[in-house]
Amino acid sequence: MGFSSKYHLNHKSGLILLVCMSMISGLMARELLAPEDVMTIRTTAAVVISPDGNSLAYTVSVPRTIADEPGVNFVELHVVDRTTGESRALLAGDVKVSSPSWSPDGSVIAFIMQHGDDAVSQVWSIPVGGGAPRQ
Repeated sequence: MGFSSKYHLNHKSGLILLVCMSMISGLMARELLAPEDVMTIRTTAAVVISPDGNSLAYTVSVPRTIADEPGVNFVELHVVDRTTGESRALLAGDVKVSSPSWSPDGSVIAFIMQHGDDAVSQVWSIPVGGGAPRQ
């Protein structure tokens, strides 16, 4: 049994719009984008629909703060429930996640992750209900 992204292309535009709208709602409340806002803008990259169509796994690029060591943005793994709009981070902080893919039963997400600046990218998985990632 492999991981599937057969729903990856279906409804992609609408789903990406849903995720992006939730990410920028705070900025939309202002009239203008201030220079300090640029360093806080988070962007969404990979979006994959769960096999049952009820959830989305997506990655969020998070800029480093002044307190962080110099380097590329962190990339977190998030899941959003399409019916409630509730989003939660499965992996956050000093990680770089890419290529999320759902298991056929939708209980696990596999992905590529680099944990720490000097780490090598490896294939990991994490239960959607929460828990520690495993290789």
